[in-house]
Amino acid sequence: MNRRGYLTGVLGGLVGSTGCLGGGTSGEDNTESKKAGLAVTNISIIEYKPKDYEDRPKIAGSIEVTVENTGSAPLTITALRISGDVPRPHDETQTGRFTIPSQDLVDEVELGSKETQKLRVRHEPLYYVDLSSEQGRTQEELDASTCTGENRAATLHFDTEEQGTVDRDIELVFDGESVEFDEMAPDYGCTDVTAIKP
Repeated sequence: MNRRGYLTGVLGGLVGSTGCLGGGTSGEDNTESKKAGLAVTNISIIEYKPKDYEDRPKIAGSIEVTVENTGSAPLTITALRISGDVPRPHDETQTGRFTIPSQDLVDEVELGSKETQKLRVRHEPLYYVDLSSEQGRTQEELDASTCTGENRAATLHFDTEEQGTVDRDIELVFDGESVEFDEMAPDYGCTDVTAIKP
């Protein structure tokens, strides 16, 4: 083989190798592009009837969110927590357990691509626990400091197997009256709480 023929053969081999590598990279890109995505499409406030005062109005207790997997890969949610300016944010003592519409407590929920699911926070973050112990405040003082009608910032934390913890910011408006609903504590809740999606 002459010199020119030899070089042509070598260059052809390199181009062929590069083509093979390029095909491999493309395959990896396709794999990486299949990722899960989490969107909160709706937020509902779960109200409770005061158990010790049947003649009193319902108060806000918990949150139910509708989530959607916006990606192309499966999404597994293992916990749902809330933090921020709410009466009872999650702390290290709460596990983030949640229920689904059937009211069954579940360990996790797996969503396929474009699939939606309603999740309810089992820990009840929207009412105030034992406000009577806070310097003996009057009903007017409770109303002024709890159900004020102001927007409050909070964050939903979704623990997932695929993406770690995914945070979604929301706003809540605590309005209406402050109603005592548990004679033993006593605990209080607001009669009009609304959620604003991000």
